[in-house]
Formats: sequence, C-alpha cells, structure tokens
Amino acid sequence: MRVKPVILYLIVCTLLLTSCGGQSSTVKTVSFHSDSLKKDMQVDIYLPLNYNPSEKYPVLYLLHGKDGNSHSWTTGFFGYNAVDINNTADKLIAEGKIKPLIIVSPELDNGYGINTSPVTQSVSGYNRGMYEDYIFDDLVSYVDAHYDTIPNRNSRFIGGFSMGGFAALHDGFLHQDLFSKVGVMSAALWVGGTPAELNWLYPTAKDKQSTDPISIANDRTINDLSVEILEGAQDPFVNADYALYNVLKQKNANVTYQMYPGGHTYSFWRTHAQELLLFFDSTVDKH
Repeated sequence: MRVKPVILYLIVCTLLLTSCGGQSSTVKTVSFHSDSLKKDMQVDIYLPLNYNPSEKYPVLYLLHGKDGNSHSWTTGFFGYNAVDINNTADKLIAEGKIKPLIIVSPELDNGYGINTSPVTQSVSGYNRGMYEDYIFDDLVSYVDAHYDTIPNRNSRFIGGFSMGGFAALHDGFLHQDLFSKVGVMSAALWVGGTPAELNWLYPTAKDKQSTDPISIANDRTINDLSVEILEGAQDPFVNADYALYNVLKQKNANVTYQMYPGGHTYSFWRTHAQELLLFFDSTVDKH
C-alpha cells in the first residue's frame, strides 16, 4: 500500500516532535459518561506547560461549531479544521501575556448546547437532548473533580465559534453564577427567524424568549458578565451578532464588538484566537 506524501509528511513530523522530548503543554483527549445525555462524551483538555497539581488554574470552556468535534479548537484533523488554540495559548503564556490556564473543548454534537429532549437522538443531521445540562451538571463537575481548577465564576469562562458561539452565549447568559466572561467568534444567531431546518430550536414564541441569546439579553440583566464578540465583515451572521451587541450596549452591559476582514472560516477563527485568549485572561479585566 502506498502512503500519500502529505500523510507520510504528517506522520514523520509527529514522530520527530514526539522523539525530541522537549517540554510542552499537553492536550489530553478523555471520555466520560454524561448522565444528562446517557452516553459517553469526548473532551479535549489543554494543560499548560509545567502544569502543577499543587497549583490551581482558571478554566476556559470552548465550544465547537456545527459538524465539529472536541478537536476543533485544538488540533482538528491532522491540522485541518483547527483553531490551534493550544499553540496560541503556549505562545501567550511564554510571553507573559496571559496566566497559565486549563482549556476544555468538549464534544457538543450538533445540539447547540440547549435542552431540547429528555431522549438523546439524532434527527436530520442535528442532535436533540439535554445538552445544557450536560455542560453544567456533568462537564463542569467532571473537570473540577479531575483537574486542579479554581472552582468559582471569577476564574471560569466560556466561549465558542459558530454554533458553539450560540451555545456559549445562551449558556453563559443563563448561568452567570458559573461564568464571569463569555467570548464568541461568528456566533450563529438570527434576526427575523431561523432557517426552516432549525425550527426545532424555537418550537414556540415562548421557547424563543427563553432560548435565543438576543431575546435572553433583552429580558435579563447581563451586567455581571463581560462579553466579547469578534466578527468577520463577510460573515453571514454579522447583522444578528451586531444586533446582540446593540441590545447589550443599550442595557449597559460590559460588552465589546470587533469587526475584521474575513468570513465564517477556520482561518478567521485561528487568526483571532489570540485576541479571544487575551480577553479571557484572568489577570486583567479587559473592560
């Protein structure tokens, strides 16, 4: 069997990096059982260089986009469809620009991080289930129990891109007791109604009021939360994300909005991962 040159190159690079024995951070892929979803879920855990069990670390939860997985924020698939947040964090920590932290990138399926059904199931390419409970009742508890975290809201943050941006905003707005910062890139939000294939997100007007991040921001006080929204000027969600920014600004929330050239791509998210990490850094309140 012939090995394609690009695959051979990747294998050789991996072996060389492994054999050199240099110090580096660690990305562990673990699996744990979610009682809320009644199935095992995969999670990538980034531990910084010189991770010390005798110390305590802030924790950043990062949620992937549609059709992504737990690797989307880290290594992707042999470097493809990857934000490469682990190497960006290594660089910023080495430069003294952010404190060492733990980064958690969980498998989210295509469930949008919300509770939609007591039965976990796949329907037409999307996933129904208790995905909000999975994050807050299962995942946060698992991470705090197995890693050396600072288990309070001031040192716990949540973010995401695309679908994961929707989930981070929804979950962060509704659980301000658990998180102090929410940062998103290209969040999948809508004004004027969702696409027909996503009608299951808001079956009724009442569901939309309690689920849609823009509606939640309009109805609730978000003043205890710092929010950052990063957007590509060519992103299809640019108008809806700016609408959320306006709602938060009108309510005197702690929010920043930055627009840059670019679209709804991994290239954009990878380019602006550093800015997101600087926002999440626990040493300085960027607002």
